Amino acid sequence: MGGSTSYNGMAYMRGNRADYNKWAELGNTGWSYKEVLPYFKKSENNLDEEIVKNNSEYHGIGGYLSVQRFPYADENVKNIFEACQEIGYKKVDLNGENQLGTMILQTTSRDGQRQSTNTAFIKPIRNKRTNLFIETEAYVTKIKIHPISNRAIGIEYTSTVNNSRIKKVALATKEVIISGGTVNSPQLLMLSGIGPAEDLQKLGIKVIKNSPVGRNLRDHVSCTGVTILLNTTITDKSNEEKTADLKQYLEKHNGPLSSIGPLIVNAFSKTKSHESEKAPNTQLIFLGTNSLTKGLKPLSYYDRIIIKTVLLTPTSHGNYTT
Repeated sequence: MGGSTSYNGMAYMRGNRADYNKWAELGNTGWSYKEVLPYFKKSENNLDEEIVKNNSEYHGIGGYLSVQRFPYADENVKNIFEACQEIGYKKVDLNGENQLGTMILQTTSRDGQRQSTNTAFIKPIRNKRTNLFIETEAYVTKIKIHPISNRAIGIEYTSTVNNSRIKKVALATKEVIISGGTVNSPQLLMLSGIGPAEDLQKLGIKVIKNSPVGRNLRDHVSCTGVTILLNTTITDKSNEEKTADLKQYLEKHNGPLSSIGPLIVNAFSKTKSHESEKAPNTQLIFLGTNSLTKGLKPLSYYDRIIIKTVLLTPTSHGNYTT
């Protein structure tokens, strides 16, 4: 339960207002920044009083999703944050008026603990809402669409509980919301007859709507840049010290294990060729890793920092084939 929010980096970052406004201009009613901001605020339970006080127009309290800065930031976090400001990045609230600058991020966390969508939204109501039904080990295979109105009226799915394969149907009285992620959502639409007609016909799928579903895949391309080896490493701790850190986290939810190192510092900027004056098109992230770790994993104990550049508005795009 919780999908990628159960293992992601927890950075609490909204999209840029220019993106939402562009969606609205393209005909997507209700998706302008002015229209979506109240829902961000309604959802949010911001636990950092200073941020709420300084930017009350953009933040809310009392919602289901708790957001907060981690209770621990090591010396490298502070050094990186100051260095970003020294080279020209302004200190800003990246979820506020201006997204060009740098910030020690808020995260989807509470008291040093992860707040997944399951923890934040489902657990509080799981045993209280009589109209909430949760079925695990189930895989949606098709959206049921009314043959005359062409409206989605439900889903077909397969239950695999106890290694079974039982086909089931769930009907909707109001609407069907598909939230299968970047890959599964377009795949499910195409299995249901909504997609490129040529591709669907090859597979014998009845075409309900000829649509370029899956033909506009865009990704935030990133590249690993400079690697900084630290003179004084945060891996220089004995097993006794690490055990003490673990005990501190379990008892008080703070200390080194309540954070993810320099990953909580981000910086956003725009290149000279970028068409927007206020929206960023590049992002800098900082990953703490150690020589014993394979891959780029955010760690509490690390001996090097890797600077990655992320392109936010690449012009290239791909497609999913059936």
